[in-house]
Amino acid sequence: MSNNFEGPKIIGFKEALELLLKCNPCEHGYTGAGATGATGATGATGLIGETGATGATGLIGETGDTGATGETGATGATGATGETGATGATGARGLTGATGDTGATGDTGATGDTGATGETGATGATGARGLTGATGATGATGATGATGETGATGATGARGLTGATGATGATGETGATGARGLTGATGATGATGATGATGETGAAGATGATGETGAAGATGSTGAGENTIYLGSGLAISNNDFMGLGTASSNFIRNTVLIPQTSTITGLVFSIRDEPLDVGQSITGEIVRSTDCGVTPVLTGIRATVAGPNPPNCCAVTTANLVVNQCDLLSIQITRVGTSAALPNGAAATILLTIP
Repeated sequence: MSNNFEGPKIIGFKEALELLLKCNPCEHGYTGAGATGATGATGATGLIGETGATGATGLIGETGDTGATGETGATGATGATGETGATGATGARGLTGATGDTGATGDTGATGDTGATGETGATGATGARGLTGATGATGATGATGATGETGATGATGARGLTGATGATGATGETGATGARGLTGATGATGATGATGATGETGAAGATGATGETGAAGATGSTGAGENTIYLGSGLAISNNDFMGLGTASSNFIRNTVLIPQTSTITGLVFSIRDEPLDVGQSITGEIVRSTDCGVTPVLTGIRATVAGPNPPNCCAVTTANLVVNQCDLLSIQITRVGTSAALPNGAAATILLTIP
């Protein structure tokens, strides 16, 4: 015997009926079948009979040894498909015989008219499974019969393999807080932090009571004073003339002013009033001093120069630091550059002094 097991084979009702009739219950395996006749013409479709009640499922017999594979018969010509007859009531299911060896497949005979389906008989016990024969040629497909009622649910199959692990479930709620642990040892003292910012200044305190008047202090030394000498003239002033207090001429002694006490000349302010000047022209006023009652006039070098154009330039200022003594005589000498014409409306000057 062959040990090759090909599994169960699904056959139609007609084939099962033929096998049941041909089965030898005393032997395992199929008996050989004769050649299949030519397919007859399809008969007219009969009325569909009522579906019979499903019989009880018989016991499954032991699986028989696989029968030797028979030679495959020649495939007969396919006959024309006859009309499907009316489905009769399902007959009682007979006992399943032992599976015999598969015989050679004969020529396919003509398909006869489908008889009425008998009532389904009770399902017999399943016989031992015979050896699987060679697969015969596929017959012509008959018309689909009416769908029978759903049979009873079979026994639960063996447990399948364990499925893939499902997704992780949602996180559970947080448990209650545990009891407080023991207090740890005191850590080392940390480094001293940076000095904080200076706080805001507090509000001013209340004014204290007025103290008693102290004794009068000693009289301090006399501070320095300031003095001013004004000179000016409305007369016409020619080049190199001297200007005094309301006077002007080429004579120094007639146009001098007197220093009342020893002082220091700190500056000179000089104005030519509305005397026209072009660019490149200038007029200078310089302080002239005499320490011997006007006999000898000496230029001091303290001069203020007005440079054209005028307008708008009509005034000039200079600083100085020259000590003059009481009774010295001073005057202002006027000089011009770029023209020698006289100043018809005169000029004005102010000498600035400090008194120690």
